[in-house]
Amino acid sequence: MQECQNIVAVHFAKAREHLDKADVIVANHALLMADIELGGGVILPEPEQTIYVIDEAHHLPQVARDFSSAAASLKGAATWLEKLNQIVSKFAELADYQKSQSISERDSGQYSTLGTDLKPNC
Repeated sequence: MQECQNIVAVHFAKAREHLDKADVIVANHALLMADIELGGGVILPEPEQTIYVIDEAHHLPQVARDFSSAAASLKGAATWLEKLNQIVSKFAELADYQKSQSISERDSGQYSTLGTDLKPNC
């Protein structure tokens, strides 16, 4: 028996077909927020085709805030900025090196023709 390379995609597609045919779907807050963050209608049916009944809805604002937020520490941000500075410096060095190589190649071509221009006409 040969296994499918995209087994996850196949299972998702089959489950999605069943969702489209269902009259009632029970989903948790996280799944609802994930679908909404993806634009709606990606995981769950289209929001325009859906009536949401949300259990424990008083938790929804906190779940929505936590789902779409990020946190960073000052030390983490400083470390990230330092790494970014190092990467940018490497790119700048590479750009300078490439520029100097290109100038060197261009100049060596110009100087090779200078000698022919300076020959005396006899």
